[in-house]
Amino acid sequence: MFTYITDLFVAVPIPFLALSAVVLTAMLVFLVLQRGIHELRFRRRQRLTARCRELVDGLLGPETSDRCLVETSRVPARHRFVIETVFLRTLALSTGTPVERGRSVFRFLRGERGWGDMIRKGFERART
Repeated sequence: MFTYITDLFVAVPIPFLALSAVVLTAMLVFLVLQRGIHELRFRRRQRLTARCRELVDGLLGPETSDRCLVETSRVPARHRFVIETVFLRTLALSTGTPVERGRSVFRFLRGERGWGDMIRKGFERART
């Protein structure tokens, strides 16, 4: 009887420990992959924001050119939210001439396809 209990104490924990090790390893791999994906998305968003910041600076700068307006109107729909965010953050901290230029840019973009609804929603979000 003593050997049966001893064998039982040896036989039960070993599969439990092996299964626990497999589950913990799978969880660790999942967390590392999730962190890597999050980091890639963050870096991509930062690069996109930097590119959009140059475009917005060109729109709000003292020498706003038609080239900047055309480039802004050609931005893909999936990137428009980033431009809107950068533009509204810049305008929120600005006063005077850049704000007037921003309004004229928005008037131009409102006529472009897909930008009108996005601009309206952005201003609604900015008010709240």
